[in-house]
Amino acid sequence: MCRGLTIVTFVVFFVFYLEQALFVETYREGAAHATQTNYGALVGESAPNITSLFVAIAFQANLLLPGVDPLSVVNVTAVWTQEYPLPEHPFCELKRDTTFDLRDRITLTAICPVIDDYVHGGPIQCDGSSPYDPCWPDMIITFDYSVLGTSAGTKGPSSATVGLGFGTEMPVDIMGTYPPVTLLNNLHLTASYTMNIRRTFNNNVQSFLGIFQAYRTFGVADIVIYGDNLDPSTPHKSNTSSLLLFQLYDTSAVRIVQDISANSFLRGLSNVGGLYTTANATFLFVFGFGLVKLLSLDRFSLFRGMKRHDKSTEQGAEKQE
Repeated sequence: MCRGLTIVTFVVFFVFYLEQALFVETYREGAAHATQTNYGALVGESAPNITSLFVAIAFQANLLLPGVDPLSVVNVTAVWTQEYPLPEHPFCELKRDTTFDLRDRITLTAICPVIDDYVHGGPIQCDGSSPYDPCWPDMIITFDYSVLGTSAGTKGPSSATVGLGFGTEMPVDIMGTYPPVTLLNNLHLTASYTMNIRRTFNNNVQSFLGIFQAYRTFGVADIVIYGDNLDPSTPHKSNTSSLLLFQLYDTSAVRIVQDISANSFLRGLSNVGGLYTTANATFLFVFGFGLVKLLSLDRFSLFRGMKRHDKSTEQGAEKQE
């Protein structure tokens, strides 16, 4: 009776733990991986190749009036510093994105090239060692609500959202990593941006199993709103909104957020193995036999039949003698 109760209790507990360790937490992490945050600098192969800033703008598709080109709703302008002699002043390229399915919203992207470095004619401050890089532009993002429906921009769901990053041309990397800025109608804002690093797993299957893998590395911006844009050179037309983004003079270390395999399949097996080993050692110490004997699992041994055959052969030989 005691043995049966012990077996039932252990099996129930073991199955529950097995299910929790191997499946529940893993599926929970399917939508949001566990991450760790540290501060420092990425160098060598782990550093993203920064050739441009990437702006993602999304708004409701049903607000767009018939026959209106979505590209006419948004304008993204790169603003270059006048304090340093720059070899060029690249423009931002605006296009419609079809890779990011965000329910019923239209997504536009703008690629704003940065000047490579001081070797290509830029000032020495472009070498990346300064808290301010003049080879990265400021930006003015303007959204024209006059070509949308009458209710556009009056509330959050009907307003445009803006995200900023680098090292990627996929809006999901930006919109799915950090909360975007909402541009309400007739609101003209001034904000700063600082870049941080996001490192995500390349392969979801390897992430599930807990196998070592490479990361995708890209940048995502922290955007801090300071208030209304009082610059008279920025147009403040009716039924429009704008966001002036300037590069913050930032002396702090770069924040790096990367995925970790906190609850992978292999880690679950490791936890289950540790639980079994602990329970087995406890039974050996208290009762003098392990869980295999207690649960009568030895009868399922692959070589048990061979052992019985050898034993019966020996017994037969003894009888003949």
